[in-house]
Amino acid sequence: MSIRRPRSLVGAVVAALTALAVLAGCAPAAAPGTGVDPADDDRPLVAFYGDSYTLGTGASDLSVRWSTQLAELRGWREFNPSVNGLGFINNRRSFDDTDLPTLIIDQQPDIVIVTMGLNDSFWYTAERPASLETIIGWVRAAADRYDLPFIPGASTWIAGAPGLMATDGLHPNDEGYALMLEKMDAAIAELGL
Repeated sequence: MSIRRPRSLVGAVVAALTALAVLAGCAPAAAPGTGVDPADDDRPLVAFYGDSYTLGTGASDLSVRWSTQLAELRGWREFNPSVNGLGFINNRRSFDDTDLPTLIIDQQPDIVIVTMGLNDSFWYTAERPASLETIIGWVRAAADRYDLPFIPGASTWIAGAPGLMATDGLHPNDEGYALMLEKMDAAIAELGL
C-alpha cells in the first residue's frame, strides 16, 4: 500500500500549539464531519489535525474557529476532523473502522497542519511543566527530521490573556480564535505559504 504525498506547496506545517488545549480531560467529540468541498474544486485542500483548540471548542460557531477562518482567508478548502482531548499519546482512538490519521491521509490533502500536544502534558496550572517542553522538543525534532516547517511559540499566543477565553475558562472564545487566526496567518506567511 502506498501513501500519496501532498501535491503542492509544503507537505505539512507542524505547529506546536502545545499550550492550546488546556485539559487532557476534555470530552471526546463524536466522529468528525469532513467539511470538504467537492473534488472538482481546485483550491488547495488543507487538513487540520488537532485538539479542542483546532476543533473550535468554545467558539460561538465553528465558522469562527481559527482553522475555518484561515482556510477562508487563504482560499483553501478545509478538512478538520480534530477531536477534543487529542494528543500525540492521549485519546488515540478510532472512528468506525479507521483512525484520525487515516481519515486525513484518505483526503489526500495538499497541506497538513498539526496542532496539539498539551493533552499529553497534563497542564492544569499557570506554570508550564517540563513535560510540555519535552513534547515541543519531540515535535521540533520530527519537523527537523522530515524537513518540515515548525512554528515556535504558538503555545503562548493566548495564554493568560484576559477576555480571550470562553466561559469554561479552558478554551478560546471568538476573540481568542480571532487572535489565533491572526498569529497563525502571520506565521504561515513568514514561511512563504
